[in-house]
Amino acid sequence: MLGTLFLYCSILILSTAFVCAREKACGEKNKELAFVFLSSAFIIAFIPAAIRYRVGTDFWAYVEIFEDIAKNNETHVEIGYEYLNRVVAYAGLGAQSLIILSAFITYLLFYKALPKKSGWYINVIFITSY
Repeated sequence: MLGTLFLYCSILILSTAFVCAREKACGEKNKELAFVFLSSAFIIAFIPAAIRYRVGTDFWAYVEIFEDIAKNNETHVEIGYEYLNRVVAYAGLGAQSLIILSAFITYLLFYKALPKKSGWYINVIFITSY
C-alpha cells in the first residue's frame, strides 16, 4: 500500500516538475529543452500506466471486451475503441498490448495538448484523476 502511494506521488511530483521546467524553457525560447522536459513528463506518466497488469476494478472488463472483439462476438463499445481493439487483435497482439497502446495514445494526446503556460495545474488534475 505504501509502495503504491509512493509511486503515484512520485509520478505526480516528477511529471509536474517537468511540466513546470518546460514552461520555464518555453519562456526562454529554448524549444529543444522544452521538448526534453515535456517528453520526460510523458515517459514518467506513460510507463507505469502501460505496464500495469491486473490493476483497477475494470482491468478484466477491458480484457473481456478485447477477447470478445477478437472472437468477433457482438459488443457494445464506442466505434473508435472497437476499431482499436480489432487492429490490435488483427496484429496478433494480446490485451496487454491494447492497454499499452491506449495509455500511449491517451498520454501522447494529453501532453501534446498541454498549454505552454500554466499547464502544471492541468497536469496535476489529470494525474490525480486516474
